[in-house]
Amino acid sequence: MNQVVVELVSTGNGPLIAPPEAQIGHGQSNGTESSRQEFTLPPVDSGKDAWLFLAACWVVEALVWVCRLYARQARWFTQAGLFAAALTIALSSFCTTVPQLVATQGVLFGIGGCFAYTPCVLYIDEWFAARKGLAYGIMWSAAGFGGVVLPLLLGSLLDAYGFRATMRIWAGILFAASFPLAFFVRPRLPVAAAAHTRPFDMRYVLTRFFALHQVANTVQATGYFLPAIYLPSYARMEFDASTFLSALTVLLVNIASTVGSVAMGSMTDRLHTTTCIIISTMGAAVGVFLLWGLSSSLPVLYVFCVVYGLFAGCWTTIWPAIMKEMTRQGEVTGQYVDPTMVFGWLCVGRGIGNIASGPLSGLLLTGGSTWVGRVSAGFGSGYAKFHMFIALTYKGPVPLDDVKLASGYEIPLLGFGVYQTPAEEAERCVKDALEAGYRHVDSAAAYRNEEPCGSGIRALASKIPRSEVFFTSKVRTKGMSYESAKATVDETLRLTGLGHIDLMLLHAPYGGSAARKGAWKGLVEAVEAGKVRSIGVSNYGVHHLQELSRHMAELEAERPGGGGVVSVGQWEIHPWLPRNDIVSWARAHGVAIQAYCPLVRGERWGEPALQRLAEKHGKTGAQVLLRWSLQKGYIPLPKSVTTSRIRENAQIYDFELSEEDMATLETTEYAPCTWDPTTSPLDNVQSKW
Repeated sequence: MNQVVVELVSTGNGPLIAPPEAQIGHGQSNGTESSRQEFTLPPVDSGKDAWLFLAACWVVEALVWVCRLYARQARWFTQAGLFAAALTIALSSFCTTVPQLVATQGVLFGIGGCFAYTPCVLYIDEWFAARKGLAYGIMWSAAGFGGVVLPLLLGSLLDAYGFRATMRIWAGILFAASFPLAFFVRPRLPVAAAAHTRPFDMRYVLTRFFALHQVANTVQATGYFLPAIYLPSYARMEFDASTFLSALTVLLVNIASTVGSVAMGSMTDRLHTTTCIIISTMGAAVGVFLLWGLSSSLPVLYVFCVVYGLFAGCWTTIWPAIMKEMTRQGEVTGQYVDPTMVFGWLCVGRGIGNIASGPLSGLLLTGGSTWVGRVSAGFGSGYAKFHMFIALTYKGPVPLDDVKLASGYEIPLLGFGVYQTPAEEAERCVKDALEAGYRHVDSAAAYRNEEPCGSGIRALASKIPRSEVFFTSKVRTKGMSYESAKATVDETLRLTGLGHIDLMLLHAPYGGSAARKGAWKGLVEAVEAGKVRSIGVSNYGVHHLQELSRHMAELEAERPGGGGVVSVGQWEIHPWLPRNDIVSWARAHGVAIQAYCPLVRGERWGEPALQRLAEKHGKTGAQVLLRWSLQKGYIPLPKSVTTSRIRENAQIYDFELSEEDMATLETTEYAPCTWDPTTSPLDNVQSKW
């Protein structure tokens, strides 16, 4: 029996197309079936089905609002999970001991809730693309809604009917309100189209980029829930508030977090991750320090509750932006990063923070405060250390735009190119770039400016350590050989005085097969000698890359470890020269992609699509093109000798192109603005330099 797997390709809202090569059996046609089938899909980001899906997710989130655990499950698990959750609530009405309540309302209800919740996270990526952040924000706003409505509802029921009857009534409400909508929690794509076998690759968890976000996420969680726990008692102690007025503090936090989640979700679709984090952290920190810390009356405390809910309550809505950034970082090195697994790890970090917050709060409230009686308002209460700790937990991560290479070293995602930069200008330009925030300089032996580049880096060593700067050079193509590659490495080290070369590339695939193999062998030995950290190639076509793979296998057979690792490939890439074949090869082999001439030498400033995007985002055409390159997962290498433009080109982290924006820049053109060695035959021995 033959089993055929057909991958269906969807492009936006259009039909789902089976590729021409997908045939029945072994390529045989049955005479009546077309080899190319179309399936009508519901639209993404809009339409009745998408919003019904989101409404169902909202109800599940609101009614099972304590669940925040990720696991990949099938669509029917929502119904099964809701049934199990409702059943356990009903069973808890028969409990007579605390352990029984923990087992039913705690463990079993949590498991049922997780089974119900996880398909929402799994399928939301299919239903929403450009509005994904907004979709998550709406779904997660239900947690705040549930935190307002459910306590009031359950409190009223408990007063009127008692515990046992209330649990049975609540079980019925939970099931009746959510189960019918749960049928809308379903995949947008057919199962065969959505199912892909991917390698279980968790390397991204060890990257600095993810680690820093995870640390911030965990630390934020240690402080987030503390106000909700202690605000009512604080209101009673400091302002002699009644039971209802004390509980109103928590209700206001939850109401505001509902609004904040939707607003922040919308912002993550349009702004960079770091910008969203700064907005959340600054708003929450200022609220704790000023409004709560200086509150001297109940109305001011209520204002704090609203501000805190708006800015702190939306933190998890930033997760989709982190998930998207991690996916892009994976694309740089050809690594598949499952965004839902990123979500799962973020949940783990938040859970750890929540658990740690209990013991920490006890420590903060013991022993009083040296400020009691000495200062006024909140800082003069016994909660001063409490205020300080919560405010300090809202410190957003420093944006680290590095990605780990196959060699194990990290490379900054924005580089500064010095091609055709005169030697007498290079040192000043490099210093300007480093002071503007660049940490990646791309030179070459053929540029004749390695020495001033090294001087510029060393001149700022007291402010920017050498370890923070990534320096690239390239082996000349003229007379390329084993000996010339090793000699070029030594000469670059001598000229720059940098101690090591972070990345050395073969500049172009000239010289013939034997010369390319010898030069690669020379670079491998330079890595082994500690002179170079990472190696790669520049301007290689797919046929050159395939030849390089054979050379590496041969060298590996000659001596274990002698084949080396291709960490980086550098090509001219921009919307009018996408090089999809080379990009596909590089990503399939874990090779990071550097894009030179990302600004197309200014030849495309008049393009209508580029002008529209620049106007839309209030940016220059250069900034839009660099942002396009970053979001494609490339490492752009802009160049300029003008200080203002050097700085301007680095200001690309405060906005983001939507998927529609990116699509408007997609072309099928093949229009190099400089040389193109990728098309040269394998036996070509000509050399530019």
